[in-house]
Amino acid sequence: MPPSGETGTFRTHDGLSLATRRWTPSAAPEAHVLLVHGYAEHCGRYDHVATALTEQGAAVHAYDQRGHGRSDGRRAYVDRFEQYLADLDAFRLHVAPLEDKPVFLFGHSMGGLVTVLYVLNRRPHVDGLLLSAPAIEVNPDLAPVLRRMAQALGRVAPTLPTVRSPQGSISRDPAVLEDARNDPLNYHGRTLARTGAELLRAGNDAQCRLHELTIPFLVFHGTADPLVSPAGSRHLHERAAAPDKTLKLYDGLYHETFNEPERERVLGDVSTWLAERLPTDPAR
Repeated sequence: MPPSGETGTFRTHDGLSLATRRWTPSAAPEAHVLLVHGYAEHCGRYDHVATALTEQGAAVHAYDQRGHGRSDGRRAYVDRFEQYLADLDAFRLHVAPLEDKPVFLFGHSMGGLVTVLYVLNRRPHVDGLLLSAPAIEVNPDLAPVLRRMAQALGRVAPTLPTVRSPQGSISRDPAVLEDARNDPLNYHGRTLARTGAELLRAGNDAQCRLHELTIPFLVFHGTADPLVSPAGSRHLHERAAAPDKTLKLYDGLYHETFNEPERERVLGDVSTWLAERLPTDPAR
């Protein structure tokens, strides 16, 4: 079934056209969630996540990052990680005004790293973060190989393919894996050298600055994630200065907890966290 939601486009600071998707609740929104997907995928894969959030009264706004999905740009390539932050900034301006309602950022994997660094570097007015397996620390088994190849080739051969993600790493659900393999909007190749180098550099930057995070956040992660280390999420929760911070670890779940057989429990926890931080509406 194709994803629902209203589609559109917006322009980045450097002239790329990025595809957008918006899901709205049945009544006037009580909050807005800006959703940033992960590496090698697209925002259309978040239909069920967005639906769960709209049921809490939030409007969900998402876009395909540069080089992903239906957006412009070389596939799965970025020259500087800061371009992702600038794109999120442009997207936030694109969806404004947000009617003076609370604004939350939802980021998965690389998108989680984008949202964390966006908040740390740009200091936007947002009311909270929902972070799914944020790519703060790459899986220790993958990091050495990716680091050697990406850092050695990132400048001299930036578009050279390096490592491939482990098969079956996103979910234990065979249907999810089949859909991901057959999705033409997903990127199915190896990580390009410059992209890998920038991901590692950005992750290192975030690790050094976790203590600066002061806004409310929920970080949730599967303990069996083969791609992104759950230790990064633990460190985020331990070091962040935010007084309102929540860590949810799901035993045995893989990288995309919201696409696991236990997805209803995960989405229930996410929805509850969001609902508890929305203004109380007596008419609701």
